[in-house]
Amino acid sequence: MSYRFLVSNLRKGPGRKQSVSVFPAHKSQLAFPSLTTHNSQPATNNKRGFTLIELMVVIAIIVLLAGVMIPNYIKNMEKAKLAKAKADIEILIKAITLYRVDSEEFPSSLSDLTSGTHPYLARGIPPSPWGGPYTYSLSTNSYTIEAKDSQGKVKYSETIKF
Repeated sequence: MSYRFLVSNLRKGPGRKQSVSVFPAHKSQLAFPSLTTHNSQPATNNKRGFTLIELMVVIAIIVLLAGVMIPNYIKNMEKAKLAKAKADIEILIKAITLYRVDSEEFPSSLSDLTSGTHPYLARGIPPSPWGGPYTYSLSTNSYTIEAKDSQGKVKYSETIKF
């Protein structure tokens, strides 16, 4: 419902009255007066999509986030691999200890832990987190377990003295 009042139009002469609307003809004129045309019809914008600037801003934000997150991701992956290697080596140490208690000697290789009548590693020897094997070497007063990568480079090792 639109309220109207009467005003006199001085240009057209006295006595002639013109109706003037107090409220705008369309809702868009109230909040967005620049969107209306000269005939008080709301302007329609049929263009859809994004501008080049908007796309460039979004791409810049994505690149910025990736630049921050990728180094952290790589660093955390290395930490996780190291933690897994430590946990695997602890399991191997426990299996070697059980083998020594049962047979009163150290195993000659890690494969001794998975063979025989009482395998100490039921699931077998896992590969190291870097894709290589775990190696075992026995000396006169210690043994060493190493986690290697696929090229044979030692990534983590632990020596146990007895």
